[in-house]
Amino acid sequence: MNWNLIFILGIAVFVAISSIISAGNVIDKRKKGIRSVTSRGWIMIGLNLGIIIFSIFQFIKNDNEMAAKEIAANNKQLKKDSTTISTITEILGKYGFKLDSTNKTLVKLLNDSNSVNIISDDSPSPVLKLNNSDGIRLVKHSNGEYDFDLSVCSENASSTGFDCLFYFIQEDSLKTLAFLGKKRLLYNDEKIPTGSTLHLSFIMDDRDGLPFERLYVVFKGTYKNMDKTKTYDLNSVYYYQKSSNSFAGVTSDTKERIDAFVKTIK
Repeated sequence: MNWNLIFILGIAVFVAISSIISAGNVIDKRKKGIRSVTSRGWIMIGLNLGIIIFSIFQFIKNDNEMAAKEIAANNKQLKKDSTTISTITEILGKYGFKLDSTNKTLVKLLNDSNSVNIISDDSPSPVLKLNNSDGIRLVKHSNGEYDFDLSVCSENASSTGFDCLFYFIQEDSLKTLAFLGKKRLLYNDEKIPTGSTLHLSFIMDDRDGLPFERLYVVFKGTYKNMDKTKTYDLNSVYYYQKSSNSFAGVTSDTKERIDAFVKTIK
C-alpha cells in the first residue's frame, strides 16, 4: 500500500473542500467571539486541522521509512564485511597466519597449537653494523702482514639470513686506492642476537712495501630479521686510520668516492 499517495490525496481533498466552503460565509458579523463562527467556518477549521494531521502523519511515515532503509543498508554492509573478513581469515589460515582484530596484529601459528608468534608493525628493525667502539681493530702486525679483527653487531633487534660481502680497500699517503679483495665472512644461517658481537678476522698484506694510511671496509649486501619476513639493504663504509690506530665511519663525500671505486670492481 502506497501510504504517501493516500496522504497526498487526503490533503488534496481537504484543501479542495476547504476552498469551496471558504467561498461562503464563515463568519457571522452580527455576532461576537466564538459565536461568530458559522457552520461553514467550523467545517473549514476542521478541514485545516485534518490537513495538519495528515501532514504530520506523512512526515512520521517518511522518517520511519528512511530509518528502516538506513538500518537495512547497515546490516547489508555488516554482512558484506563479515564475509570479507571470513575470506581473509581463511586465506591467512592456509599460510599459517591468523588475524587478531582486537589487537590489530597478524599472528603466525607455530607447529605447537598453544604457541603463537605475534608480528607487529611496531617491532623494531635490526641494524647490522660494525661495533661503534672497536669495529676495526689491529690485532697484530708482523712481516708485512696486518691481522685485523672486525666486530659486527645487530642493534635494536637480532638478525640473520646474511647475503653480505666485505670489500677491503687500501689507501696510501698519495690518496691512491688499491683493491685488496672481497670476502664473504657472514653466512645465511648465522644469527647475531641483539646486544652480542660477532668477531671476524681479516689479514692484509702491505702491498709492494708501500706504507698504507687507511684501510677502508665496505659492508655491502642484504640481511633479514629473525623471522625472515623482512629483508634489509646494507651499504656501509668504515675506515681504520693507521697513524692514530683509530676506527670510524666515513663522511658522505668519502663514502661517495669509495662507492664509486667499488662500482669499478668486477
